[in-house]
Amino acid sequence: MKLFVYGSLVPGGLNWDKIASGVLDCQPASTGGYVFTRPDRYLSLSNCEPSDQRRVYGFLLTLADEQGWLEWLDQFEEYRPGDPANSQYWRVARDILLENGEHLTAWAYITPPG
Repeated sequence: MKLFVYGSLVPGGLNWDKIASGVLDCQPASTGGYVFTRPDRYLSLSNCEPSDQRRVYGFLLTLADEQGWLEWLDQFEEYRPGDPANSQYWRVARDILLENGEHLTAWAYITPPG
């Protein structure tokens, strides 16, 4: 499973130790948008328009056991797949750019619109 991280789950971040055991690969990467600090002091990735030229730099993680990690991450990020209106973050597929210029799609957690 591919996951783009930009906040507390990055290597060395506050919550890195919670996922490090499942990381098979970790590469510097970026995606379109910008990060801001929410009122609860957590970082959040914007859901931007494709024409937005801003970049968020983080890491692309490859995790083993997709279903197990998705369930854990959804709970960690307070994403409720059946109830997005009551979710703190949404899990979405994002275009990710690796340092070598390769593009691929990975999951990322973003701020819900509104």
